[in-house]
Amino acid sequence: MHVSTGKLRPRRWLTHAATAAAASLLLAACGGGSDNAEGDGSITLRVGWYGGDPLHAALEEALDQYQQDNPDVTVEVSRAAFADYFDRLATETAGRSGPDVTRMSMSYFADYAGRSALQPLDDLVGDTIVVDGLDEDVQESGVLNDEYFGVPQSVISHALLIDPELLATLGAEPPSPEWTWDQYAEWAKAIGQANPGFYGSSDMGGQLQAFEVWVRQHGSELFTEDGTGLAFDRSVLEDWWTYWQSMRDEGGAPPADITADSDTFETSVLTQGLAPSTYVFVQQIMFFQALNEHPLELQPMPTTEGGDPGQFLKALDFWSISSTSEHPEEAAELIDYLVNDPQAIQTIGLNLGVPPSQEARDQLDTDPATPEGKAIAYVESLGDDRVGPPPGPWPRGYGELLALFTKLGEDIAFGSTDIGAASEQFFSEADRVLEGF
Repeated sequence: MHVSTGKLRPRRWLTHAATAAAASLLLAACGGGSDNAEGDGSITLRVGWYGGDPLHAALEEALDQYQQDNPDVTVEVSRAAFADYFDRLATETAGRSGPDVTRMSMSYFADYAGRSALQPLDDLVGDTIVVDGLDEDVQESGVLNDEYFGVPQSVISHALLIDPELLATLGAEPPSPEWTWDQYAEWAKAIGQANPGFYGSSDMGGQLQAFEVWVRQHGSELFTEDGTGLAFDRSVLEDWWTYWQSMRDEGGAPPADITADSDTFETSVLTQGLAPSTYVFVQQIMFFQALNEHPLELQPMPTTEGGDPGQFLKALDFWSISSTSEHPEEAAELIDYLVNDPQAIQTIGLNLGVPPSQEARDQLDTDPATPEGKAIAYVESLGDDRVGPPPGPWPRGYGELLALFTKLGEDIAFGSTDIGAASEQFFSEADRVLEGF
């Protein structure tokens, strides 16, 4: 999940955009516009990104400074919310008119790189674009089929987001960071049973990214190394959905109708005060905190007794260069500025997420009591007992599978299908989607 305003949906914002963008990339169904930054340089670079108003303001300020320092470059910007941006980018890419520099989501990274829409950066990384200072776990996040297509913008990991004050009101202690999934369920169910109308946890059953943690804890990966198939057994998926069915049945997680109506930051069960715990990617504490009066805290995901570390650190978003750019060298110089320049780092702050280098995080000198400070501290606290080697890029077709997983999780919760039928459908559809590439 991505850096954005509080209007983006933690469960569905990827799923809804995914289907539209994948279709548009092939059919060029939508159009878009751009905003021009004044300049009289001899080289014009278009820079595109998705996000909300705080990110727009921060990046435009950084780009204004870049133009002052580089008067031979004029920057035109193209920006929008996530779904609108990828609709626009798909159309522009089909017309060979995409931005020179684009913010690329891991959800679509393999789609764009796999269709030769992105410029390989191997000849630019290490010289023009310095990546040596990036965290080890994220340096290779932008590599696909042994080619470098994306420079990481941020580092992310999974987390539980906790409301300690709501917990105190409900007469419960916070969950322990050392708890297993079974202990987490026992705790969540006890809260729901003792407090009618409240629940211990949000329902993660339809969240593919949370499920990936579970899969890795059970000794597998979500996808095969070449991205052409699923790499886990059906029993692992069925156990996951059975776990969350039990949570709903015994009061640990909300019923289906509440979950279906809580798919934005504003309407989430944590923001509504219905549950003191929810699943997030680490940077989302900033969006949730802006909507919650109580101070919120981050802690690791539950573990599986005797299992492998399920979490990982990796980049979720990148700076990439269009394969049709007429100025790849100058585009690379701009990316290096956005990633490594001290003034740009200060200007952008955490609007793109937790910076992917220790040097950048240190430069920000963030107050540890703020949501931004808590996000940084959380990332830096994760050791080898929590995080394993990062998986490769999500494969082409990932967005379609993300949407399907959410739908099947909801169908199970509403009782319109059973777990066996849902798992069979997911595996069958995954074969079709992944083998199609």
